Amino acid sequence: MVAGYMSFTALLAIFPFMIVVAAFMSFLGTEDDLNRIVELMFDTLPKEVAQTLEPAVAEVVVGRQTGFLTFGILTTLWAASNGIEAVRLAFNRAYNVEHVRSFVIRRLQNFAFVLLAGLMVPLMSFLIVLAPLVWRAASIWGDFGLTFHLFFIVVRYGIAILALFATLLVLHLWLPNHGQHLRDVLPGVVFTVVLFILAGTGFSVYLSDFSNYSVTYGSMASVVIALMFFYLTSVIVILGAYVNAGMKRFQRLSA
Repeated sequence: MVAGYMSFTALLAIFPFMIVVAAFMSFLGTEDDLNRIVELMFDTLPKEVAQTLEPAVAEVVVGRQTGFLTFGILTTLWAASNGIEAVRLAFNRAYNVEHVRSFVIRRLQNFAFVLLAGLMVPLMSFLIVLAPLVWRAASIWGDFGLTFHLFFIVVRYGIAILALFATLLVLHLWLPNHGQHLRDVLPGVVFTVVLFILAGTGFSVYLSDFSNYSVTYGSMASVVIALMFFYLTSVIVILGAYVNAGMKRFQRLSA
């Protein structure tokens, strides 16, 4: 049930979160840069999920930078932070945390995380964009051909994996209502990253080769696919927390 709640809130939170990203882009770049960042953000997702979300997100955020800074900032942050609160609820249950932080503290933490993530997304995207420019400059001294293409793929997916790892690490250390040690959360974070890569690849293969949701759901097929992907991701994130909790309990019983 928690995974379903997380997937639903994630789908609702992604649009206000991208408005936060658009606000930072008003300082860091142009509208073309924002379009490029939207494309790069969804480039690592299964094709069917990206095709569903990317046009809708681009339609919402393009041209909204100034509006975010002048109207509705708290409403937007509140909507985006609901996704973080859903993850907190799942982690507290996985780690069997009974202590509850005050409502104000929780929301301030959520706002801070959304703002930090909103700033990091364009910065990491600029790194992805910068990588091929640096490589092209280096190609003055030689024609690297296929090597450039492989280099760009490694950089693009490497940055995406590192960003996922760092985000999960912060979530596990920060969100539960009691302190966590780095050594206690690392196994679950690594487990989540590896399983996310495998599940994303498998989900994409399943959709392309073994399933045709348009027959069952018609024009709503793309929405159903996106919700299924978010649900699968939520289950994987929750499993990572349970891996940490189980290993910590095992170590305590073995001591």
